Amino acid sequence: MSITLAEEDLKKDPNDLFTILGKLGEGSYGSVHKALYIPTSTICAIKMVPIDGDSGGGGTGAEGGGLVDE
Repeated sequence: MSITLAEEDLKKDPNDLFTILGKLGEGSYGSVHKALYIPTSTICAIKMVPIDGDSGGGGTGAEGGGLVDE
């Protein structure tokens, strides 16, 4: 099962949509976190990758694919 974000949600601050519950792992392209999708109270996994030009100072974005719930 996957979560599809509404068009208006794509324009919102991800911190207003998700609560990070814990880090699940890390790889070459970013880290995977267990999160709560607030609008539906669904537990999901999100992958956060550094934004191009970011020096690792915390600016990340959700990977382009879907979000997967548990």
